[in-house]
Amino acid sequence: MEGIMFDVQTSPSGILLMTVLVRRGQIRKGDRVICNPERDALVRDILSVDGKPIQVGLPGMPVVINGLQSFAGSGSIGNYIYSVKSARTREQRGELQKKINAIKNRLKGLETEEVFSEALPYGVKKVSFIVCADTTATLETIEQMLNISTNEVSVAIHRKSVKTLKEEDIRAAEGIDAPIILFNVPDLKFPTTATVLKHNIIYDLATDISNVINEKLPVNYVKKVVGKGKVAEIHGDKKRKIIGVNGITGTMDVAQEYLVKRGKFPVWQGRIASLKFKREDILVTSPGTTECGMGFAKKSIGDVKVGDVVECVKTVVKPRKL
Repeated sequence: MEGIMFDVQTSPSGILLMTVLVRRGQIRKGDRVICNPERDALVRDILSVDGKPIQVGLPGMPVVINGLQSFAGSGSIGNYIYSVKSARTREQRGELQKKINAIKNRLKGLETEEVFSEALPYGVKKVSFIVCADTTATLETIEQMLNISTNEVSVAIHRKSVKTLKEEDIRAAEGIDAPIILFNVPDLKFPTTATVLKHNIIYDLATDISNVINEKLPVNYVKKVVGKGKVAEIHGDKKRKIIGVNGITGTMDVAQEYLVKRGKFPVWQGRIASLKFKREDILVTSPGTTECGMGFAKKSIGDVKVGDVVECVKTVVKPRKL
């Protein structure tokens, strides 16, 4: 998470309460917070601005966090504040410490004009790049390519340079998870964990930039019919119903949602309790299977009748493109 601290108060019970505007990422209880180059602390609670406990702080939200007593007397209003997920294993703790150190180095190099930059509207994802090109003209071309702002994503150049990047630029990229663009320049002089996009053909660079931005876009979830059949028979009582389905095409899966339709109109939607083939419980129908039984527990399936169409509906992720 990256945010801006805009209020620090002490409650009557002596608890330090820091109000932060979340700019990018998320902050949760248990995260490690860094707001100056010397200290980090554990987030014990997250509150909304009206004092109600919340689970997560999202971009554009002002949140109140406590548990940061070690920050008392340090930091200033308008300063950047960062958080990273806490570690559980020894390996994760090593990676966590690297991230914390990178962020502290980033804070040491903060420029004044960066501190008061405008926060993005809620729901807009910020994608930052650090750019190094061979000439000023090329750098200007890349800046134009990155001049992208929609209601879902805002692209920004965090730092830029001609011919070479300083170590502090590279550490800044690691601290804010910003890809480094190298165009027609030598490799970096310092090792880095940041993503490096190295090119000398502008069209190839444009493709890589699009891929990075597309990965940040919210995904679309779409419903896809993966199996279909007809209700051939209905058995059971008010507590439990079994329907026999035949003429199956595609696959029936007990883990997916089901829709029962009469003509074009749905008469029932939900999940089934069991899936059977020749009285044996199964999870998924095998290829070529044309009939099966479906069990519905607890509630009646209502007005389902013989001849209705049963559809197995799977929710799939559809990648987004800018």
